[in-house]
Amino acid sequence: MVRAPREFIAQGNKVVVLSFERGRVKATGRVVDNDYVHVFTVSEGKMSNLACMKTPLPIIAAIRDQEAI
Repeated sequence: MVRAPREFIAQGNKVVVLSFERGRVKATGRVVDNDYVHVFTVSEGKMSNLACMKTPLPIIAAIRDQEAI
């Protein structure tokens, strides 16, 4: 699996990281490309919260051996 941050956005006590990942589903051999977002909240110089969001649709399609929507 390859994961790579593409963009960092900082404002106030939040840092948003736009990232990309590519992996392969062993069962079907399909390659999955997916974008995702991490949102870090910083308090007193330390990370106080982390949220990660990505759509599961490309992964589900690859598992089912279908084209992504």
